[in-house]
Amino acid sequence: MKNVKVAEALGALASRKLISVETKTPLKDVLRTLHTNRILSVPVMENDKGCVGLVDVLDLVKFTALQFFTSQETSVMDDNLQVAPELFRQFEFEDRTAGDLLKQSPRSRNFQVLDKEATLGDVAKVLSHDTHRVLIGQGRDAKLVSQSDIVRYLSERKDQLDRQVLNTPVGQLNIIHERVLHVSEHTTTIKAFCHLVRNNVSALAVLDRQQKLIGTISASDLRGITDESLNKLTLPVLDFLKYTERKAPASLIRCSPDEKLDMAINKLVEAKVHRLWVTDENEKPVGVLALSDVIRTVLA
Repeated sequence: MKNVKVAEALGALASRKLISVETKTPLKDVLRTLHTNRILSVPVMENDKGCVGLVDVLDLVKFTALQFFTSQETSVMDDNLQVAPELFRQFEFEDRTAGDLLKQSPRSRNFQVLDKEATLGDVAKVLSHDTHRVLIGQGRDAKLVSQSDIVRYLSERKDQLDRQVLNTPVGQLNIIHERVLHVSEHTTTIKAFCHLVRNNVSALAVLDRQQKLIGTISASDLRGITDESLNKLTLPVLDFLKYTERKAPASLIRCSPDEKLDMAINKLVEAKVHRLWVTDENEKPVGVLALSDVIRTVLA
């Protein structure tokens, strides 16, 4: 399976239009592009150079947050700081452009491009680590392939995968990340997202006072945020999740260390999430299983 060309494996890509913005596109319009298309990232194009970067919602939130906290001469992780929505609104995007963001964000300029002849194995090497998306091809005809695309493809062809690996409990595969980054239910959302960026992760567990898992705050929860609603990032994380009408505690996607990889993949694909929290019998997180772990294990 590793030798199958991506263009053949993901046939739907042929009809998938590449949504992009220009370096001169105002950041307000970048955010609206993400909102309208319900996507988390977008390539930034420059006429004579093609794609010069990938901007995602976290980049935009970080950009706004850094302006605010720098102006207030305080730390983003100061738990005693009360972030006033009316003050936060002053530090929205103004006349900044996608090009301005690229200049300030090395993360946005660090993206991977593969040839159109790339195989699933080639893509797996890139997506099995911290890179969530890769461009296939150059220019405006390029296609954006995500970790979710690959895992969905694998889930539809389990008969071609190693059954022994699929039947192994996730706790025995040595792929679970035991370090679970978390915030409390009272942490403001903007602080949580800055914590995400600072630690280069895409999600944080939300824990109650007993350290039980009660929610997830992730980059995906920024879908639907516009320049007018940026001040909602000053809400505590659970209130923000209610506002965005995303995951309620009852719909948390999790698994136990004894659950087979096969079932874990099903949960990831059916719920359209990027990770599963691994919890013990007391509902306390003991690890996390990400899409990158599945790709690395199945296509190793």
